[in-house]
Amino acid sequence: MKTLVTLFFSFFSLAITAQPLTGSFTDCNNQTENIQATLGTGKALIIAHKGVDCIVCQNQAGALQTWASQNQTKVAVWGAMTHKYGSVNFNPPCQKTLQWKTNYSWNSIFTFPDLNRVFINNVTPRYYVYSPRDSTIKYNGSVQSTAFSVALAETLVGIEDAQLKDQLMWQVNNRQLTIYNESKTVLQLQIFDLNGKLLIEDRVSSNVAAVDLSNLGASIYLMRLSNSKEILAEKLSMQ
Repeated sequence: MKTLVTLFFSFFSLAITAQPLTGSFTDCNNQTENIQATLGTGKALIIAHKGVDCIVCQNQAGALQTWASQNQTKVAVWGAMTHKYGSVNFNPPCQKTLQWKTNYSWNSIFTFPDLNRVFINNVTPRYYVYSPRDSTIKYNGSVQSTAFSVALAETLVGIEDAQLKDQLMWQVNNRQLTIYNESKTVLQLQIFDLNGKLLIEDRVSSNVAAVDLSNLGASIYLMRLSNSKEILAEKLSMQ
């Protein structure tokens, strides 16, 4: 069973944008979750932007909780709460957010007040599906069922990589990554930073391959090795 390493990184200032966001969000119980750390587990991420006064959102709330509970091993679901048309009436935000959680038993959904309306797109509801494959948004729309199907298609949890993992060894020494590829099959190598930016891309086609990492600073990176059928992801720690 594929296991991806959870990654942590600092909170970045967020702006209202249609582009993929990075950073951390804190709920009303002072619990914090991070987008890239969540994607690093291999789960797809659904961020459901809900207005506490939105009738459609209210009608969909129970189904979202049921689906999130049934699929929590493969998909993480977050609820970003606000007021439908503006933030003025979303006060006190934590009281209204916690009341929503109680009313709809959102025990499987990480729910936080979206005070800056980061995830708003005209009106609620809105669903954003982030892919753990490349940290991009694969769906941005208002149809809940579509968000469900896209998230399940993008999750990496459940992809078998036992054979690939057994045939690969690797090590980092003096800013050089050495990969021992017993399978001798052509592999795609990708190394990402903690924002999901692709830094290195190469092909591994020999028994032993050496990759120069001298341009990488001291940090934690995500390495992905893949062939046509399997994906292996590992954490690289550079000192």
